Amino acid sequence: MLLSKLIDTDKDLIVERYAGGLKLMRPTSTRQRSQTLNELLNLPLNIILLDQNSVIQNINENNAATFGCASVKEAFGKTIRSVYKKQAADFSIMHDKEIISSGKMILKEESCERIDNIAFQAITAKFPWYNKNNEIIGVVGCSIPIGLGGNIEETLQAFTRLNLFLKNTPTATSLLPGKVIHGVYLSQREVECIYHLVYGKTAKMIGKILGLSPRTVETHLNNAKIKLGLSSKTELINEALNSWLHI
Repeated sequence: MLLSKLIDTDKDLIVERYAGGLKLMRPTSTRQRSQTLNELLNLPLNIILLDQNSVIQNINENNAATFGCASVKEAFGKTIRSVYKKQAADFSIMHDKEIISSGKMILKEESCERIDNIAFQAITAKFPWYNKNNEIIGVVGCSIPIGLGGNIEETLQAFTRLNLFLKNTPTATSLLPGKVIHGVYLSQREVECIYHLVYGKTAKMIGKILGLSPRTVETHLNNAKIKLGLSSKTELINEALNSWLHI
């Protein structure tokens, strides 16, 4: 029986952060008010819940439409292989496997191509999905599809401003020290710029906060990428969230 048969009947389940992922819990009088499953499914982005075999257990209307399904019900029980061409499907499934094996959120840029030849890009964050016994039972995916001519940087900033993977509100960063990550030293300014990037700030906004020009902010971010051997801001955000920015 699909897990969706259970969770679809209770849209008031609370979505809680647990370890490196998410957990769906029944609300109680002592549990702090948090986002419900229904609220998660109604966010203006694509939401999907997959079991350990990458079979769709729940999905919102946005994502069902992106997959070319006529309804949410039609999408239940499908796998990505019935929607995407092989290369795109393999990439997505490998993303799922990384989440399950690592037990942490991983953010990726995807090039998607459906079997009906419709192609687009997407920024996708996938979280391990835990049950009440703290066991990983699947993956929760949150993504924003963009057209081939879309601006990935702007989309990424909009995505991070939704605060799906941030626990707290940002605090002053004037005292943030430099950090050694994987044997590489990041300066205080590099750390500060990354911190605000994770919170969805543009280079212009970061510059105003730190008293720097947008060009100088971009230089700090590029230097950090080069030092860490990363090729994009998406990878930089992913590295920060999973390695050292425990917020």
